[in-house]
Amino acid sequence: MSPTPTSSQLEARLPSVTVVIVSDERSVDRSWQNETKAIEAFATQDYRGAIDILLVDSERHRCGFPAQLLAEHPRLAVDFLVAESSSALKNLGVAKARGELVAVFEADCVPLPDCLSRLVATLLQYPHISGVSARTVYRGADRSSLRRCLGFMGRGQQQIDRLGEVPFVSSDAQLVRTEVARQFPLQELPSPFISAQRRNVALREAGHRLMYDPQAINIHEFDGVGFELEYRRQKGFQAMERQSSKSLSKVLPLAARNSRRLLGHLRSSGHRELKPLDTPLALTLSLLLPVLEIGGMLDSLRGRDTTGQRFR
Repeated sequence: MSPTPTSSQLEARLPSVTVVIVSDERSVDRSWQNETKAIEAFATQDYRGAIDILLVDSERHRCGFPAQLLAEHPRLAVDFLVAESSSALKNLGVAKARGELVAVFEADCVPLPDCLSRLVATLLQYPHISGVSARTVYRGADRSSLRRCLGFMGRGQQQIDRLGEVPFVSSDAQLVRTEVARQFPLQELPSPFISAQRRNVALREAGHRLMYDPQAINIHEFDGVGFELEYRRQKGFQAMERQSSKSLSKVLPLAARNSRRLLGHLRSSGHRELKPLDTPLALTLSLLLPVLEIGGMLDSLRGRDTTGQRFR
């Protein structure tokens, strides 16, 4: 009989993971509060395999970086790039990843302690899968109906409410096999939303399969209603940019299609993630949010990309 492997031997068999943290929000000054929370969250994950953390940001933020973070977190490395787009920063992080798997998370996200271990377990269980997304919810969703509903409709995978395959991985929180991530870098476009969408299309066309694990929880900071309005505008811009031919006649059908999708998501999964008292607000948002996307569709038709005003 073979001897039972020790815990250290089992840990050695687990794949190594590089965590890449990047902010996709444009800012003149950086407080580093979000980045600090994200680093601390990854430093305390319950994953037993090897983890290293790489924070990537623009060169202009180098002088303000709190150096004590490097002393407090031995597994942390920091790199700065003469670039502004979050796509370029993420690509640099992936290129420098030492792990067999690379987790790319945005800086305003804080994964729960078991998030990474769940994502890794999914890729180990399904070796034909190239990448997996975590479930993103807004901070304070347990206390706010608005945050629960907005997170449910805007930050989750709308196609599925259980572990399963999906057509895309989230740009907020994803774990991808490193060799695959390097083969499919993000295009450096003005809109990070379009960059992520085109990469997902390229992955699917190349035959790569993707999954979503709703048990791997990622907490996203809630930046207020103003942020949500801008986020919806950018979603509308992205929807129109995806069309093979853009025209004003497509605006209302696109909004109506998105409304039907949100209502379908509410019917199939609302009872699992929302409270009964959320129903009136959720129904209202299913109709209102697609209307808020119309401004972005019109921006696309005018050739006016406003993404860079808030996102990079």
